[in-house]
Amino acid sequence: MMQPSTFNVVIVGGGIAGLSAAWYLQREAQAAGSGLRYVLLEESNRWGGHILTEQVDTPAGRFIVEGGPDSFITQKPWGVQLARELGLGDRLLGTNDAMRKVFVLNRGKPTAMPDGVLLIVPTRLMPFVLSPLISPLGKLRMGLDLLIPPKRDGGDETLAEFVRRRLGAEALDKIAEPLLSGIYNSEAERQSLLATFPRFRDLEVKYGSLTRGMLASRRKGTKSAPSGNGHKPLSAFMSLRGGTGELVDALLARLTGELRLNTRIERLARGSEGSYTLVTAAGETLRADAVILAVPAFAAQALTRDLAPDVASQLGGIRYVSTGTISLAFRWRVLAWWRRPANAGRSMRLPGARSSSTTVRRRVLHCCVSSSAARAARSRWSWMTTRYWRPCGINFGSLWVSRQHRCSTASTAGSAPTRSTTWGIWSG
Repeated sequence: MMQPSTFNVVIVGGGIAGLSAAWYLQREAQAAGSGLRYVLLEESNRWGGHILTEQVDTPAGRFIVEGGPDSFITQKPWGVQLARELGLGDRLLGTNDAMRKVFVLNRGKPTAMPDGVLLIVPTRLMPFVLSPLISPLGKLRMGLDLLIPPKRDGGDETLAEFVRRRLGAEALDKIAEPLLSGIYNSEAERQSLLATFPRFRDLEVKYGSLTRGMLASRRKGTKSAPSGNGHKPLSAFMSLRGGTGELVDALLARLTGELRLNTRIERLARGSEGSYTLVTAAGETLRADAVILAVPAFAAQALTRDLAPDVASQLGGIRYVSTGTISLAFRWRVLAWWRRPANAGRSMRLPGARSSSTTVRRRVLHCCVSSSAARAARSRWSWMTTRYWRPCGINFGSLWVSRQHRCSTASTAGSAPTRSTTWGIWSG
């Protein structure tokens, strides 16, 4: 009979969470002079989870195509911190300030977001007043943020409830939902404020108003995450010159523990003397002093159902959704609208389905981002590379596709949905 493999720590899940957990565990053990032994397990045949960067060679040249996340938000500084720890500081790539405009589809037409909008709050008076995006009554309602008392009970609320309470329904539909919901691919009506944007509540409590808080942050130069250590200020979103996959590759190159692909855990149970026993789909038994579950909530629910029923029940209540991206490359000469100086921007967002003018479109696309415009250092200026977010299962008709990748993500609580990534070339 085969003896169980024994480790100090077993990490289940080889996405960015599991890879990062292994890195920090290894680093702390080395600093303490510990001979800690760990294994990192991933059930698929590749590392990185939803991070998927492909360098696509075509007759038109090489394109960097992101199948998953294409950047990390610097309001939460740990992504940049990890990149620098891995020696990727000089590879960090901010957004292109020359193409900073963001458009919102308003009454069937792209309308520029007013200059000076920080996340969801206008910080410059005249661009906001003159903007056609928000109606006069909507602007007056947003101004009431300066008078509405802050919520100080510490309780959570949805992002939609917070924005409606502070800025009004129109600001939610035309600014907050298009800009913020796409970051987490979620509905504002079901998105926890404290879990996703706790800074908004902090600013409200500290300054009594979201507007006053954003203005104070701008004056202090904290519009972006603090750079620290003498580094130059960061843009709101950062990536890496070769794509977010560089982060995965750098982690893999530095991990010294045992790394296993194609290894699925079927059962997790408590062993003797506080240890844990894990059984793989291949029938192998692993023993560990500690287990880290770096997997989606529905996968963790299945593994903890017998071990910790109360925890499993809570994990089962976490909702997931399906999403997909389509990346296309267009020749600049066929993009007459985007080439006009007044339209020099990097993305167009679609309001939520509550807006009658975009109900049908919302079912097809969430937003369109020009990867070339957003990241000048990565672009091929005779081409524009764009990414489109869509619900999975939407048929885009006849589109020449070079390759399609599908990987697991999450849908409704307790189920495993799909994430699809498609890219193609449209030469015009």
